[in-house]
Amino acid sequence: MDQEFRRVVLVGLHQNVASREATRIAADLARLLHLEFLAVFLEDTSLFGFADLPFFRELRPLDQAWRRTTAEEFARQLREAARSTETQAEEAARAEGIKGSFEIRRGPAHHSVTLASEATDIIIIPGPAGPLDWQAEPFPNLVTAALRSAASVIIVPAGLTRRQGPVVAIAQSVDDPAIRVGALIAAAAGERLTILGLGALNLSRKQILRYVRGTGLNPEEAELRAIESSNVSSLPLYLQDLDERIIVTTRGSLDEDLQQLAGVRGTPIMFVEPARVK
Repeated sequence: MDQEFRRVVLVGLHQNVASREATRIAADLARLLHLEFLAVFLEDTSLFGFADLPFFRELRPLDQAWRRTTAEEFARQLREAARSTETQAEEAARAEGIKGSFEIRRGPAHHSVTLASEATDIIIIPGPAGPLDWQAEPFPNLVTAALRSAASVIIVPAGLTRRQGPVVAIAQSVDDPAIRVGALIAAAAGERLTILGLGALNLSRKQILRYVRGTGLNPEEAELRAIESSNVSSLPLYLQDLDERIIVTTRGSLDEDLQQLAGVRGTPIMFVEPARVK
């Protein structure tokens, strides 16, 4: 395949410590695809300069109330959040029977993601707890930076509804890399692959076989559903009988709409690199 993966990178933040579900998915994916597993805590040092200012407030996640804080208190919270990310990653790796590593990256969160990621990485970002938080910083900047990097990106929404089910690949062209990546994950997980062809995209059986070849997926476990509309808002209608475990798509102009789909479906969504022009 054009895209070869080497490492799964789980991202944790002070504002959104990596959830247990996101951590479990990261470790599980590393095991299934035989990849390295790295948990990273992003220590956003740009916030330290504001912590002692009189107008600086933090939002407490439990009661959604704003409160005054200090630089010392903020530093303590960062240490606790980093330890939580490390502990959860260790537990998930142990449960999956794999080895993992942990590191802290300091600096503006979005810069840390952009500079440290590689084309062979799969970056996993836990989604915010509430629907309104998807537009609250630093989440939008972090996701934008990750999608602009060379890595593939998985957003894991809060409140996942299932751990098993078919893998869905959203195909926007006949040579969409999402199809092959979806087949690779489906084969490793022992699941079916459902290809949703946007804009009435129709793939021949021969084309599907070409994508599946070499992934380990039985061609009989792959199906195509051609969708007349290319509007992402119509996708839940075609997904309602699938109970999918993950959605794979190629990043591009539909990224923001597809991020919202992850929250609506309660399903992780993976953005892969578009096909290279040869």
